[in-house]
Amino acid sequence: MNEQNLNELNTHLEQKDSMNSTVGKKKNLINYLLVFVILLLFMGNAGAFYYIFKNSQNKKINQIINEEINNQESDTTTTEEIILKDDEILVEWFDWPVKQTGWDIFNHTVVQKILESDSEFQSLKLEVNNIINDFDVYKVGTITKEEYQGNDLYVILFLPVNDMAISGGTMLRVIKNNDDLIVLGKYSEELSMFYKKLFIVNDNISIVNLETPDIINTPSSINLVKNQTEPYKMMDSYANPKKIFQYDDKNYVYIDNMTSCLIVKANDGTAREYSFNLQFLGQKTKSDVSGVVPYKLDITWSDGTKNNNEYTLSVVSGCGGTTCYAYADYVTENDLREIGKTSTGDSIYALRDNNFQSKLKSMYDSYYPGYDPATQKPYEKISFEEFVTQKPLIFWKDPFGQFIEFKNAKYLPAVECGKPVIYLYPTKTTDISVKVFPTGGFTITEPAYNDGWFVKAHTDGTLYNYNDKNTYPYLFWEGHGMNYKRPEQGFVVAKSDVKKFLEEKLAKFGLIEKEYSEFIEFWLPKMQDKNYYFITFVPQEQFDKLAPLFVSPKPDTIIRVFMDFEGMDNPISVKPQIIKTTPRIGFTVVEWGGALHK
Repeated sequence: MNEQNLNELNTHLEQKDSMNSTVGKKKNLINYLLVFVILLLFMGNAGAFYYIFKNSQNKKINQIINEEINNQESDTTTTEEIILKDDEILVEWFDWPVKQTGWDIFNHTVVQKILESDSEFQSLKLEVNNIINDFDVYKVGTITKEEYQGNDLYVILFLPVNDMAISGGTMLRVIKNNDDLIVLGKYSEELSMFYKKLFIVNDNISIVNLETPDIINTPSSINLVKNQTEPYKMMDSYANPKKIFQYDDKNYVYIDNMTSCLIVKANDGTAREYSFNLQFLGQKTKSDVSGVVPYKLDITWSDGTKNNNEYTLSVVSGCGGTTCYAYADYVTENDLREIGKTSTGDSIYALRDNNFQSKLKSMYDSYYPGYDPATQKPYEKISFEEFVTQKPLIFWKDPFGQFIEFKNAKYLPAVECGKPVIYLYPTKTTDISVKVFPTGGFTITEPAYNDGWFVKAHTDGTLYNYNDKNTYPYLFWEGHGMNYKRPEQGFVVAKSDVKKFLEEKLAKFGLIEKEYSEFIEFWLPKMQDKNYYFITFVPQEQFDKLAPLFVSPKPDTIIRVFMDFEGMDNPISVKPQIIKTTPRIGFTVVEWGGALHK
C-alpha cells in the first residue's frame, strides 16, 4: 500500500472513530434519556399506583364508615320506633306553642247555629263573635302517626260564660279535623253548658309522647316527683319563672316566683308541677289547721329526743291560702344552727340565738291559737318565752342549696275573711232563709246568726230580720281559716289608683254603685300602707266551697266576689286576670268580701 493510500485510510479511520465517538455519545445520551424517562415513568406510575391504591383504601374506609353509620341509623330507627296501640297517636311538637285565635279553628256558621239552638244562651243575648273571641288558641304540634295523621293538635283556653273569675279558665286539647273539633278527654277539663255542643269528645285517644318524666333526678339523693293532678296551665302564664336545674340535654326545672312551685314544661307548652320526694315528711296528720294539712316530721333533735310537733312547709296567706313551698330567702347558712337530723340524714336548722328575734316575735304576734266553738272566741295564747321553746320555725336545705322554712302548725298566722256582706234582691217582697257555712267558723255576724237568718226582703234590698225585729241593708259575717290557692293572675295597682281600679273591676263583675261603694268604703283604708298592691279575685266556684251559701227560695242569679290582696313596695309583672260580667236576672243575691291579713 502506498503512502497516499495509507494516509487516506488513516483519515477514513479517524473520521470513522470520530463518527463512532459521536454516535457513541449520542447513544449514551439516548441511553441516559431513556433511563431518565424510564425513571420518570416508574415514578409517575408509582404515584399513580399510590393514588389508585390510596383512593381504593379511602373508598374502602368510607364504605366501612358509611356501613357503620347506616348500621347506627338502622339501630337508632329501631330504638326510636314507637309501636302504637289502638287509639294512640304520635305528635311532632313545635318548640313553643304558636298563638292563634278562635277564628282559626271555629266555623262561624256552625257556632251560630248551635248558639241559636240553645235557650240558655239565647236568654243571655250573647253574640257568636263574643264567644269565639273568648277562646285562646295555641297550635302545639302535628300528628305524625296513626289516626288523624297530618292533623294539627291545639291547646285551647277559655272562660265559660257565667263563671266569674277562673284563673286560667278551662283547658282543652283538641284535634282539628276539617270542621270537627275533637276534644281529647284524657287531657282536657270537663266541658259544661252548651260548650259540649261545640266539640266532639273522645275519651279513648292517648298521646304517647306528651308527658314529662314521673321522676326527675336532682344533684342529691332527693328526687322530684310529678304531682298527680295537672295544673292545666300554659308555661307562659307563670310570671317570670326562674331556672334552677337542667335535668336533661334541653329541659329545665323552674320555680314559680308567685307560688314557689316547681314546674316543668311538657312537650305541648303546658306546665307540670313537681314536689320534693321527702321521706322524712312521713304521713300527713289528721289535723287541719287553717285549711293546711301538716306533717309530723321524722326528726331526731340534737338532744336525742324524737319530734312530736306537726309542721307545714307552705306559706299560709289569704283566708288560709297556701303556696307550694315557703322558701326562706332571708337567711343564709351563717344565720342558722343545726338542731337535729331527719331520718334520711339531712340537717335541720333553727335561727341562731339572738338572730331574727323580730321574725319570731312577728310570728308569735300573728299566730292564731284556735277557735272555741263553745264560747265563739279564740283560745288564750301561750307566753312568748314558751313559744320560743316549741321550735316554732325550723329550716331544711333543698337539693339546689335554698332553705325552706317549716312552721309549727300550732302557730300559724291568724287570717280572717273580712266583712263578707250579702245583699238580697227578690222580684217582689219575699220571706227568705239564708245560711252560710264558713269552714273555720264565724267570728262576727250581724244580725245574730241563730242557725241561719230568716228575713223579709224587699225589692230595693231592705231586709227585715224576724228574730230581732230590726231592719238591715245587708247580712254581715266574718270567719276564720278558709283554705284556697290564691290565683296567680291578677293586677298590680299603685296605691293612688286603687279606688278607681276597684270601681271599674267591681262594676265589671256585676255590682251596682251602692254595692261597690260600700266595698270600697270598707277596704280602701286598709290598702294605704304600701306603694303598690297585688289584687286578685278568688273564683266563685272556689268561694262556694270555702263558705257554702244556701238561700231559699232559690235565686235566679248569684254573684259572689271575694278579693285577695297583698301590699308591696315595688311593682311586679303578672298576667291579667279574666273577669266576666254576670247579668243580674230575676231574684239576685250579691255577696262581696276579702282577705284580711293580720
